Amino acid sequence: MFPFAPKQPKHQHPRNKFFVSREIQGRLTLRLAIYWFIYHVALWHALFAFRYIEQRLSGQLVGKPFRELYGDFVLQYYPLILCAVAMVPVFFFDLIRLTHRVAGPLVQFRHRLNDMIAGAECRRVRLRKGDLLTELEASFNEYIDVYERRRLARLAQATMAEHDADLLQATVENHDEPSVDSPLPTAEVAEATV
Repeated sequence: MFPFAPKQPKHQHPRNKFFVSREIQGRLTLRLAIYWFIYHVALWHALFAFRYIEQRLSGQLVGKPFRELYGDFVLQYYPLILCAVAMVPVFFFDLIRLTHRVAGPLVQFRHRLNDMIAGAECRRVRLRKGDLLTELEASFNEYIDVYERRRLARLAQATMAEHDADLLQATVENHDEPSVDSPLPTAEVAEATV
């Protein structure tokens, strides 16, 4: 390492993992999967119902059983299912990337709060380009500045109090036995002059 390289904060790691919060990203991904499934089932059956009504009105359904109608529909429109399945990885990859722009900053905020709870030095949060929650970053960093000023003031006050206590203790230890050179207390001087 370079001797003058800035030290990385304790919790600042390069965010190279996309899945950083099971609670946030996992729930959103599951919710999107459910929506994706419901949407495509509804779309598929709405398309079938539209096709059925269209054929019924035109008189093309004379004597065909429902199973055969549905089988013909599947054979005719199966590319729609293939396309929907092929798009799943694209949608979910993009969703994980988007949720990472929220979950990643929240993980940083949580680490800074843990530092503050421990009373340790707390550095400002720096979000990456493209991260969301930038308004929270600005407000949180203002609070960190106030927190650090107060923490340093308390630390300086405690250090001064400890230093004053050490000086007082040293003074008491040095003045336990009166020496010839030490001045007499004022009460003893008054008695000596009488």
